[in-house]
Amino acid sequence: MGCDLCCNLLSISGVFILSIWGYLLAIESPTIEMTHDLKQQSATGCFVVAAVYLVIFVFTSYRMQIAKQKARAAHTHIPGQLIAGGAAGAVVLGGGEDRSRRDSLATAMTQPLLANGDNTHVKKM
Repeated sequence: MGCDLCCNLLSISGVFILSIWGYLLAIESPTIEMTHDLKQQSATGCFVVAAVYLVIFVFTSYRMQIAKQKARAAHTHIPGQLIAGGAAGAVVLGGGEDRSRRDSLATAMTQPLLANGDNTHVKKM
């Protein structure tokens, strides 16, 4: 996703900058010293390249959206899922058809925590 974000930011910057240059060349602004014919060709070139950058921006935005959807799908919640763990990290115990094994494992993991009265690291989702 980092490469997509970089391309996204660079392409939208290119769209704005090239659109401004193309506009200045199209109106034959005196701030840019060129011949009349060269200004018109350069303006067309700026607008074409700005359109290419716009296509890249749309493509990378689409890829970023797909990556976000895949990340959300990977972290979906399973009903009855139990997360147990302490400061070192969490252990996810899945829900579903193997419920008795999950419940016995959850009990074995949380029993020492509950015996000490410290059940702040056990969270039922």
